[in-house]
Amino acid sequence: MAKVCGLALVALGVYASTIMAAPSRVLFPKNLHLTRQVEDPLTKKTITIEEYCSGNRVVSVSGEKTVIADYDKQEITEIDRRAGTYSISRFDEVATVATSPEPTTEKTIGTESARAPKRDRWKVTPLGVKAAASRSLDSFEFVEEGQAGRKVEVGIDRSVALSHDAVEVLVGAAYPNPRREEHEPLLRAASVREPSRAIAANAADDTNSDTAYGLPVSQAFTYTDSGMEITFRTTITRVGSELVPAEVLIIPPAAQRVESPATAVLRQLRDLDDPANTRRP
Repeated sequence: MAKVCGLALVALGVYASTIMAAPSRVLFPKNLHLTRQVEDPLTKKTITIEEYCSGNRVVSVSGEKTVIADYDKQEITEIDRRAGTYSISRFDEVATVATSPEPTTEKTIGTESARAPKRDRWKVTPLGVKAAASRSLDSFEFVEEGQAGRKVEVGIDRSVALSHDAVEVLVGAAYPNPRREEHEPLLRAASVREPSRAIAANAADDTNSDTAYGLPVSQAFTYTDSGMEITFRTTITRVGSELVPAEVLIIPPAAQRVESPATAVLRQLRDLDDPANTRRP
């Protein structure tokens, strides 16, 4: 059970979709508004997130909470209006918390070794075209060979074309999140084999060969261990082009700045490494 819970935390990391290093060019040349539903099998709850992607910024709104990831400033601002608090953390702080045994660093982003695919580890089964959220999706099932017991199901909307870097942002595969093996099937499926089929809704120009990626609309990650199976599922239920509401970007004047989650984890890790720190004034 402990191993399954550990895999659950990994899966939640897969859904995180707002973090990467400063891009060399604009990630979202045109506004992209996504309504995303995330199902958590551990809490049996479904969370709705409104994601506004524009330029090099992604704003995620869920209820009274707003997360602003600014890739130019390399900062993440979190606003909790109900609690009356906000926090600001640097990308490198988040990267330190999210470091995996084989970390992906900013220096390796964009290199051939950092993005080297492990295609032979996954057996793919095309599932044909399916309808979801009033959209036609190219659907695939990927099953990992070996004893890991991992399965990835994904549905791709070819009517929206994105760059490779933009898709990495949306599926949570970009710095400072560690690049996990579960991301590879998503990126493989999103890659458009016939670019003429896609509408370049988010292409900077027609000469950009890196825009041949569709939008991952449905994603399901299944982990099996000791006979137990757990599935994390996320579905984009609406795609639009609306701008983020101005009011969600404003930090309330009376809001108190607090320690960011990333900074809090770093402090706790330092305290575990050196318990004497907790006794120092």
